[in-house]
Amino acid sequence: MTYFKLLRSRNKIFQPRRNYEHLVVISTYKEPTSLLISTIETIELQELSSSNVNHTLSFEKRTPDLTKKINELTVRLSGRFKRLIFTSHPYGLPGEIPGKCSNANHGIRESMARLHNAGVNTDELIVTTCDADTQFHPSFLNALAEQFGDCKDHYQSVFQSPLLYNWKLDEATVVTRACL
Repeated sequence: MTYFKLLRSRNKIFQPRRNYEHLVVISTYKEPTSLLISTIETIELQELSSSNVNHTLSFEKRTPDLTKKINELTVRLSGRFKRLIFTSHPYGLPGEIPGKCSNANHGIRESMARLHNAGVNTDELIVTTCDADTQFHPSFLNALAEQFGDCKDHYQSVFQSPLLYNWKLDEATVVTRACL
């Protein structure tokens, strides 16, 4: 069903909805900066990225070369988003299991607190979490805002983007395609 919906709307132009702010959170640990930049570039392509997108990179405190990565990303991403937030999840907090979920949880909570303190109405914020290797369609946030706005009770809803496995499957050999 999802593929038919995607096919049916492939030429649709989603109008930007300036009344919604987004928070896009990427949780990361040892991923190379080049991979993060590749993902972030697809967020930069979003139509309202500099005016409506708050972007968080949620690191684990034990990330190798953490300060260097944050400095490099700050230089590269400065001015590209409404707000750029870096969080660093402390290791070994009582009651927490180290891992991606704990990093994401910490990053979202800290980002929401910072945004709330900056005067952002966090009740109207659309939060998107993703992996460090996610590739966003250029109209993803416009389409998400449209779905969010049209939803009868968006406060009680979770939106799941389609999971598209096997990127570039058409470039794989026949044997590889058969095994996938």
